[in-house]
Amino acid sequence: MILLLRLLLTAACLGAIAYRFRDPHIWSSLRIVHGELLLAGACLTFPLLGLRAWKWRILLRTSAPQATWAQALRSYLGALPLSLITPGKAGELIRGLYLPYPGLRWRVAGLTLVDDWTDFAAVAFWTLPALFAIGGFRTVALGTIVFLMIGIIPHWIRVLRKISKLVPRRFGLAEKWTSFWPASEELGWLPPLAAIAIGILAYGIEWMQIACFLKAFGGAGAFLGLAGNLAMAQLANSVQITVAWLGIREGSTAWILSRAGWDANLALAATLAQTSASLLLPALIGLGIKPLARFAR
Repeated sequence: MILLLRLLLTAACLGAIAYRFRDPHIWSSLRIVHGELLLAGACLTFPLLGLRAWKWRILLRTSAPQATWAQALRSYLGALPLSLITPGKAGELIRGLYLPYPGLRWRVAGLTLVDDWTDFAAVAFWTLPALFAIGGFRTVALGTIVFLMIGIIPHWIRVLRKISKLVPRRFGLAEKWTSFWPASEELGWLPPLAAIAIGILAYGIEWMQIACFLKAFGGAGAFLGLAGNLAMAQLANSVQITVAWLGIREGSTAWILSRAGWDANLALAATLAQTSASLLLPALIGLGIKPLARFAR
């Protein structure tokens, strides 16, 4: 029922976007398209996926030191289709099914949440340019404090594991809770910090990809200002209401960019192109990857 409602909402949002593009003035603003910039933006998908796999491998190796970059990429892509259609990207928790470590699947699910955690911290970092434009140095200082608080992951992991004392002991729930989260000593400080740094770089490439598509459609603007506003839009879409954020992500991003001075139609077209290149295409690839777990085949 929930999936059906989300599909209906997705269809409604995409229908609203399609209706908007019925306006001939929009197509006239898109009549000049620079193919080389479109190609450059599409090619940025490859380093973007490579960085996301590298980030996931760094965290994965805290529990599975033998994990390779190829295994991390397989795990990331394999779980991507289900993550796009489940609320809150819950489908990502099956990444362990695509890894040859059956004894670690519960722990891999916990590491997946840590991976998303580092993504959230990376997006928070990229909001700083927008915060500076909104409120100057004081707002940036407040944003920096929030970013640093989010980034002390080993400390919060220690707190989460201690919460196991409050979890009911029946059915081994407390033990499962503890085993779900990696020990702070096992996780260490360097891997999550490295993951945040790589996440910042990956989102930089993602914003650069949208900048390429914007320029391809005739738009222009300062990169830091664009990145800051895109990060604000990303945080606004943290809750995945529609399937793969389709419609909501593009519409809200276009609205935020239009408020910051970009053409809303160009922003909408650029965001749709970026969604297709960096999200939907990798998800289609992930559909062809078979799980390694026997019961999931």
